[in-house]
Amino acid sequence: MIGLVIGLALWMVPALAFAEPEPWDDDGPAYPLALLASGLVLGFLAPGQRSAAVAGVFGGQFLALLGRVVARPATSELWLVGAMILAVFTLVLTGAGTLVGGALRAWLGPKRP
Repeated sequence: MIGLVIGLALWMVPALAFAEPEPWDDDGPAYPLALLASGLVLGFLAPGQRSAAVAGVFGGQFLALLGRVVARPATSELWLVGAMILAVFTLVLTGAGTLVGGALRAWLGPKRP
């Protein structure tokens, strides 16, 4: 559920703050870094739920993408390409973040004899 909210925010914040229709349209590395950071946080909070974290972040972003397609169908003819780009970015970057977050939690967690 947290991943879903994070995924929605990843699309809503750039759309409202920078008037970018898709978060990866920005010139800087903000979107990839945000995906990596969201995976890091989710991997740290729930290290055993990596796939659920990635699926949640993807689901939130996909809902935002579909909302944009419904709101502006005339400019959304390539929505399927956008969904594929979204899937690759989310799988790679959020997935890597969850791995690092889980490893960080294991490293910082209590040591048992």
